[in-house]
Amino acid sequence: MVGFFLVQGLLKRDSMNALSTITQKVAPMVRITLNDTAPGTITMAIEGRIVSEWIDVVETECQALLLTKQNVLLDFSDVNFVEGEGVRMIRRLLHKGCRVVNCPPFIYHVLFT
Repeated sequence: MVGFFLVQGLLKRDSMNALSTITQKVAPMVRITLNDTAPGTITMAIEGRIVSEWIDVVETECQALLLTKQNVLLDFSDVNFVEGEGVRMIRRLLHKGCRVVNCPPFIYHVLFT
């Protein structure tokens, strides 16, 4: 019997009949999609995990949009995790004028309470 499970960013393949365990590192991913939702407004839909590997990417992209004088909406409907540095980055972006939409309750709680 072979089972797969995710443990702190590592995908492990474990076989009950095997003598060893095969471990493969899995990088958490984030996907960014830009949508023109209205004149002067762009929505940045973010999917996945906002973790240290991707914070600079998200922040740089968002700041570039803000420089074009557009309203930037951060759509978090498909975000499933935000680490501490990600929370700080989002708060910086909110301070610069971005708005969060479609925020899951557990992320909303971390950001705004």
